Amino acid sequence: MSNKKNVDPADADKPTKPAKSTKAGKTAKTDKADKSAKTKKTTKKAKSSKATKPGVFVRIKTGIKQTIFWCVKTAAKLTLALVLGLSIYLIYLDAKVTRKFEGQKWQIPAQIYAEPLMLDKDLVITQAQLVEELKTLNYRKVNKPGGPGEFSVSKNRLSVVRRAFDFPGDAQSEQWFTVEFSGARIVKISDSLNGKAMTKISLEPLLIERLLSPHHEDREFLPIEAFPEQLKDTLLLVEDRGFYHHYGVSASAIIRALWTNIKAGRTVQGGSTLTQQLAKNFYLNHKRNLIRKINEALIALLLDARYSKDQILEAYVNEVFLGQFHNRSVHGFGLASRYYFSKPVDELQPHEFAVLMAIIKGPSYYNPHSHPQRTVQRRDLVLRLMVEHHILSPAEYREAIVKPLGVSEKNQFMQLRYPAFIDLVKRELKQTISNSDMLTDGIKVYTSLNPRLQRATEQVIKKQLPLLEQAHQLKQAEAVSVSVDVAQAAVTAMVGSRNVHFAGFNRALDMRRNIGSLIKPAVYLTALAKPEHYTLATQLKDEPITLLNQGGAKWQPQNFSKSYQGQMSLLQALSRSKNVPTVNLGMSLGLASVTKSLKRLGIRRPVPQYPSLFLGAMELSPLEVSQMYATIAARGVYRKLSAVKSVTTTDGELIWQRPPRARLNFEYPAVYLTTKGLKEVVNSGTARYLKGQFPDTVFAGKTGTTDALRDSWFAGFDAKTLTTFWVGKDDYSPVGLTGSQGALRLFGQLHQVIPSYSLSDVIPPRISEQYFSPKTGVMFSQACDGAVLLPAIDGGVGVACE
Repeated sequence: MSNKKNVDPADADKPTKPAKSTKAGKTAKTDKADKSAKTKKTTKKAKSSKATKPGVFVRIKTGIKQTIFWCVKTAAKLTLALVLGLSIYLIYLDAKVTRKFEGQKWQIPAQIYAEPLMLDKDLVITQAQLVEELKTLNYRKVNKPGGPGEFSVSKNRLSVVRRAFDFPGDAQSEQWFTVEFSGARIVKISDSLNGKAMTKISLEPLLIERLLSPHHEDREFLPIEAFPEQLKDTLLLVEDRGFYHHYGVSASAIIRALWTNIKAGRTVQGGSTLTQQLAKNFYLNHKRNLIRKINEALIALLLDARYSKDQILEAYVNEVFLGQFHNRSVHGFGLASRYYFSKPVDELQPHEFAVLMAIIKGPSYYNPHSHPQRTVQRRDLVLRLMVEHHILSPAEYREAIVKPLGVSEKNQFMQLRYPAFIDLVKRELKQTISNSDMLTDGIKVYTSLNPRLQRATEQVIKKQLPLLEQAHQLKQAEAVSVSVDVAQAAVTAMVGSRNVHFAGFNRALDMRRNIGSLIKPAVYLTALAKPEHYTLATQLKDEPITLLNQGGAKWQPQNFSKSYQGQMSLLQALSRSKNVPTVNLGMSLGLASVTKSLKRLGIRRPVPQYPSLFLGAMELSPLEVSQMYATIAARGVYRKLSAVKSVTTTDGELIWQRPPRARLNFEYPAVYLTTKGLKEVVNSGTARYLKGQFPDTVFAGKTGTTDALRDSWFAGFDAKTLTTFWVGKDDYSPVGLTGSQGALRLFGQLHQVIPSYSLSDVIPPRISEQYFSPKTGVMFSQACDGAVLLPAIDGGVGVACE
């Protein structure tokens, strides 16, 4: 019997209670679990459905977070890149700053100096002439000297305070001394402080030129210690009162300037420190833009970090732009002091400091030459600031405020005063200084220029050449002059044109003209160097001759007078400048022999090998002529003529000095006899005009005249100076003057205004006076009737009287 109950179909849909521990119960549990699972799924779906709306904000929030993270990350990268870039740029700027600041900051012009005037007892110079020399050096005449650069004048006496100067190898301090005169001579020099007698004293040399760099910047570098404290204090007062307290850039100054400019509605005040000004002038351009201002600030910070305040201040006072003179920019207070006041910076007075401070504000706007009233107003403002801040006392302020500007005329500053001479110096420097960079490193070049002689020569040419033209109805004549110190073989003066300040074609160096009779002393010296054959009494033929040149053409030389004497002595032929006897003598000596003598006298160019050479058919420059005659004047000693004596660094260290090389090319006895002939040229020959002008002075010299009177020459010398003059026309047309009518007159006028020193008449060793026959030139052993007494080289054997 089954326990399974029958279920009524009507009850099939009714719920059935689950039975414990039965299969149905299990099924019910399963169904319940399924329902529970379905319910959970449904709940999850419902929850998921409900959560759809809040999920948008989550995504936005997530996106923002991601964006912020990316921005931060990108900003960090950019910041790192900027820091890295700025660091690299600062490293670059730092290298740029240090390279220039610690290297050669500026191209400083080479300074060229003349020969200093040496004062000693018995020097031929008047009191008025010495005063003129002092004024040329920009000394100031005062009642009583109180410091360097000042002098006073009393009867027959000058009291001077010489400036300190670094002479080559000899730095000398300032010197107080007194000079006493008797007529045109110095009779006593003494120390003004202790009264002790002095044998000699030198003035400082005159600065005659500054060789500009290619950028045409001009400055005189001075160490910071050389600037007066008042000047430095005034500069900081006006330009940067916080200089010693800021770090190159002053935030307070920038804010103050910004506020002032806003109130004014325009730029009326700058906020740049002195260091920033230096950065701008030294490393940057003057364009007004933000990039430049940023660079300016960065460089200023680097400068301040790298260098001391005094180093920065030293750079500024030597760099600041303070004016323009023609094509040169005036930089630094050292040069500005000389440009505006013609004196060194340590001699400036307070009102002059104030003028320079005014100019800083605007070198064009406050140019004292162009806008004096405007400059005075600005100067007075600076003076008020100086007294308010106790840089000046009230008494000093009252004295300064009433003074005029006192600026020098423009033409007192570095005009090209000696162009021909400076041209020679430049050429020598190219040969002497192998490193051309040194020419822009402030070197000092000491030359042999004699300013007194140079000025005298210029005045003679400017005044006398027009008089010659007027007297001889000439036009467009030119004149050239070269003077030489015989003992030193040094060029002491040079003029290359009648326009003495003309800086173009330098005739003294580059002009080549036939020298005419100036060549004759070389011919006669060649003969007299052979005493066994020739003496001053040797007879030379003076009659018409005909010679054939290499091409077979005839050449018939003539005397200038067209007359002939038959024969004459060698001395007469030289003193009277006779052509035919000279040609006869030259032919007997030979072209090769005379050419050799010309080379030994210093002629370096090829010598034409024609008989016309004996009459000067050879082209030389005035300097080459001077070289030839300088060897004769120096008793046969050859030394190449030069203008440069020594070169030093800006600190006085010797770089180069002219070597004392000299060579005895002719024995003195032969030169002495030749000079005897040249003295006779002046005493009784073609230059006797000179003897009439100077009867008590012994000169030697030679006139020169070329064909058709195209060239007028004279070369003459006394015991100290040789001078060569040339007068002619550039187009080679006849000037119409002989040597004695033209060049000799200029020589004579020059010696009217400069001292002359007679040549010695003392007979040297190996020379003695002998008797000679005036007819045959034979030497006599004793005094004979009609015999002439002439110097001769010892060794000849005289004969009995005829």
